[in-house]
Amino acid sequence: MNLSCVILEDEAPALQVLEAHIAKTPFLDLQGSFRRPVEALEFVITHRPVLLFLDINMPDLSGMEFVESLPYPPYVIFVTAYPEFAIKSFEYKTVDYLLKPVRFDRFLKAANKARDFVAGTGSKEVKPRRKKEVETLFLRNGTDTHQIAIDDLLYMESSRNYVLYHLQDREIMMRQTLQEALQALPETYFVRVHKSFAINIRHLVKLRYDGAQIGTKTVPVGRAYRQALQDRLEN
Repeated sequence: MNLSCVILEDEAPALQVLEAHIAKTPFLDLQGSFRRPVEALEFVITHRPVLLFLDINMPDLSGMEFVESLPYPPYVIFVTAYPEFAIKSFEYKTVDYLLKPVRFDRFLKAANKARDFVAGTGSKEVKPRRKKEVETLFLRNGTDTHQIAIDDLLYMESSRNYVLYHLQDREIMMRQTLQEALQALPETYFVRVHKSFAINIRHLVKLRYDGAQIGTKTVPVGRAYRQALQDRLEN
């Protein structure tokens, strides 16, 4: 089983090392190499590779912010010179974490782990999970637990590690990432339209040039997400 993969690494020498390691790994199929997140974003969204080799410390957009901006994140192997990011990186349910300079034996171990996950033999915690169909959702915030109807959820707005749930009659703030919030919701109706916004397309009134109208509110739609949203609506 071959795994399609993409590299996003802003340092040329480290990028060349990863390309060489991939070339020596028979089951990895390199689709593209990028040094700038903005160049890689649209490619990854469009081609949806199975695996992403991703640097963490990059200009404009960190590796973790890059993953959060993807509507359908692939399996990720983080590559960095900074070991202090290791614990934080696994909040994104990554496959592995490689420290530079990356030795081939360590690289191959991570690649084999990714192949096991895709084949279904790896840790279940790494696979993104969304409930197929749910009618209600329980949100626990401190000592309070809120039960919300999925149909009442209009859209979600994130800021750093918090998500604000906009419902028809109230708002609820939760300490989590937008990606974590989406994993608990049916992907049939909830779609990310911006780095900081996700919408319930059942409440979409109009897709406008300046964003998506949800009820009486207009939510911004990022350029990199617009085509995916239009494809979802057409299907």
